[in-house]
Amino acid sequence: MTNRIVLGVVVVAVTFYVAMLTIMGVAFITGGGLGIVLGIGTLALMATSVWSVARELRFGVESTRLARMIVEQDGVPLDTVPRDEHGRVDAAAAQIEWQRRKALVDAAPDDWRAWFLLGIAYDNARDRRQARAAIRRAIGLQRGRGGAAA
Repeated sequence: MTNRIVLGVVVVAVTFYVAMLTIMGVAFITGGGLGIVLGIGTLALMATSVWSVARELRFGVESTRLARMIVEQDGVPLDTVPRDEHGRVDAAAAQIEWQRRKALVDAAPDDWRAWFLLGIAYDNARDRRQARAAIRRAIGLQRGRGGAAA
C-alpha cells in the first residue's frame, strides 16, 4: 500500500511539473526572439522528463510482474540471503548467492527466470547498475524480445 501511495504522489508531482513546463515553454515561444529557443529547450526538457519517468514506472511494473510470476508459479523465493537485525545483507552470503545464480544464467542464458534471479543477487551485492541490467534482460527475454531493454 505504501508503494502505491508513493507512486501516486510521484505521478501527481510529475503531472504538475509537466503542466508548468508546458506553460513556460509555450509562454517563451509566444514571446518571440530568444524566447523561442528557450521555449523549445523547456519543452524538450519536459519531454525528456516524461520519457524518463515513464520508463522507470514501466520497469517497476514489469519487474514486479516477473517477481510475482516466479514466486506464485514456480514457488522460488526471491531473496534467500540472510540479513542482520537492521536488514543489511550478509556480504559473504550475497557473494555465494551471486555465484550460484550466475551459474544458472551461464547454464541457461535464454531463461528469463535465471536472469531475474541474477538481478536480485546483484542487488543484494549492492551492484544496482548490473541488477537493473539483468532484470531488464529478464523482462526482454520473458516478452520474447531476446533481452531488449524494457
